[in-house]
Amino acid sequence: MSRPTPPTYKTKNWTAYNEALKRRGSLTIWLDPEMSWDAVPSGKRGRQQTYSDTAIQTCLTMKVLFGMVAMGAPLMEWMAPVSGIAMCHVGCCEHGQRREPSMSDITTIGIDLAKSVFQLHGVDAEGRPLLRRQLRRSQMLEFFQRQPACLIGMEACASAHYWARELIKLGHDVRLMQPSYVKGYVKRGKTDKADAEAICEAVSRPSMRFVPLKSEDTQALLMTHKAREFLVRQQTQIVNAMRAHLGEFGVVIPKGSRARR
Repeated sequence: MSRPTPPTYKTKNWTAYNEALKRRGSLTIWLDPEMSWDAVPSGKRGRQQTYSDTAIQTCLTMKVLFGMVAMGAPLMEWMAPVSGIAMCHVGCCEHGQRREPSMSDITTIGIDLAKSVFQLHGVDAEGRPLLRRQLRRSQMLEFFQRQPACLIGMEACASAHYWARELIKLGHDVRLMQPSYVKGYVKRGKTDKADAEAICEAVSRPSMRFVPLKSEDTQALLMTHKAREFLVRQQTQIVNAMRAHLGEFGVVIPKGSRARR
């Protein structure tokens, strides 16, 4: 006599099944405290396994289990392991979705200065990139007026002190750096995006040395000295050219400013 065929159950009303899971609430999962989460060293060459097969199977089972629940049900939020064990928290998020990062979460911005188009790179407190965009010169002040106060890094190049003064007026913390110090943080080729990312990374380093910010009066005084040095160099070049030309005709002029007169 043959055995009777065991009955099989197949879920067909998935809508009602999901609603029942929602009404059930949070799930409680019991784990054996004697279960080994760390893998046993195999003694072979190469990279060793971090977690045991039981731990991996448990995590994959929980992933599949919670992946079957609808978006309105409690969600799993995985965190970094504290003592080698991946822990989890069960909680409900609004509308079943995680909050997207906003511009107010930006804490550090790196700016690659230019004549017309500026490249920006911004990250949050954990170093995650939240901002990658270009701004024209006319859009700079308007953008940073809406941006909450944050740390801004720039290379000490042309117009850097002007933009630093303007951004400080808006409440931002602006720091200037030597371009040679920022070069070591460039990850790839010489592009505006790569430079802005490197500036954003360099300005957050505690060992970075910054360039003091110059005021308008200091810059005006330095420009006066530079203009005078430029005129002295031009005068010297003209006099040397005249001495060389006169020497072709046998006229030798001694060196010095008095001989020129």
